[in-house]
Amino acid sequence: MKIGPIALLLILLFTSGCAHIAKSKNVIGDNILSMELSRIIINNEKVDSLIAIVISNNQNYLNAKNCFLLIEKIKGDNDTNYVNIMIYERAKFVLNCSSNEYPILGYFEVNNQTVLIVGNLQFDKMLILDEKKIFTFKCNITSKKKVVPPPPSMYNPPFYTFPYEE
Repeated sequence: MKIGPIALLLILLFTSGCAHIAKSKNVIGDNILSMELSRIIINNEKVDSLIAIVISNNQNYLNAKNCFLLIEKIKGDNDTNYVNIMIYERAKFVLNCSSNEYPILGYFEVNNQTVLIVGNLQFDKMLILDEKKIFTFKCNITSKKKVVPPPPSMYNPPFYTFPYEE
């Protein structure tokens, strides 16, 4: 069987394109980062009720996917506090290792759901225990070379913002 010049050119382009994609993945690719996080207890009924609302409204999603919750306390305009709660699929969660702007403070569990506390502000009535657990995350290491990465695939996890008074 004779391969025509056009077919040969297409095979050459396809294989060279695949090799380029593999190299790009190695330059910008994901690494694994393990973190030992302290177990945290938040003795606050408001925070517990907010988490319970998010879990009950997303029970089917949480059961179908391997997820965890991210919770963050932020300060908005006029010194108003807010609680952000996001549901993230473990397979799609990636930290930016070179500059992690949102440190993970610790974890706790509610209704068989892992909750990671992130951010710079701590909740009132928060107790950090000596009990620790190791979590493993994908970690994106940005390259020093100025390489334009391909556009990310769209992923919009469920996200809630609640006003919060201490």
